Amino acid sequence: MGLPSGDSVRGRKKSSSRGHHRFVGVRQEPSGGWVAEIKDSLQKVRLWLGTFDTAEFAARAYDHAARSLRGANAQTNFDLLKSSANSILQVGSESCP
Repeated sequence: MGLPSGDSVRGRKKSSSRGHHRFVGVRQEPSGGWVAEIKDSLQKVRLWLGTFDTAEFAARAYDHAARSLRGANAQTNFDLLKSSANSILQVGSESCP
């Protein structure tokens, strides 16, 4: 599954105490992998989104889940380009019966 690479970072990264940047919904495991999780406020549960090789991939997984759960105005790590959003909608509508 390809991820758009032209997205701009929204500035939602936080600085950790170690000087590394952190993305919303992303943390690093002791083994070095990156984990993405999101809290579903309606069901009051934390959803596991997976383990990823890079923080950026984990952040993009978080962004996708945030938009699915909370809509287009969800707090995300990256801006979704309008051209990317339109192409995703077009592909999705072509696959519907």
